[in-house]
Amino acid sequence: MSARATKLISAGVLLCLVGGVLIAYSGRFIFWVSGLAGSDPAGVVSLLGGVTSVLQWTVMPLGASLVAVGIGVETLRREWLDHEAARSEQAASRAVPAPPRER
Repeated sequence: MSARATKLISAGVLLCLVGGVLIAYSGRFIFWVSGLAGSDPAGVVSLLGGVTSVLQWTVMPLGASLVAVGIGVETLRREWLDHEAARSEQAASRAVPAPPRER
């Protein structure tokens, strides 16, 4: 596997994991921060709720897209290498024939 495809797939999996953690623990985090905010946590809760919603709606799809792009890059690279190998074999078979023997 190429280094570029490996990096894309790794980054995508990492973003999917981060998105999963955000989905699982964002409610608890907001609840914890609202307890620290004091007597009027409405502003903090609405701000954190909006931020975590945007992150949840962005991180998971971005991670899945990076995984798909990594798979596509690797597939296209293999197809291109196969095409180039066939092309070089075809060029070698069209080489100039040897001159005929003298009698």
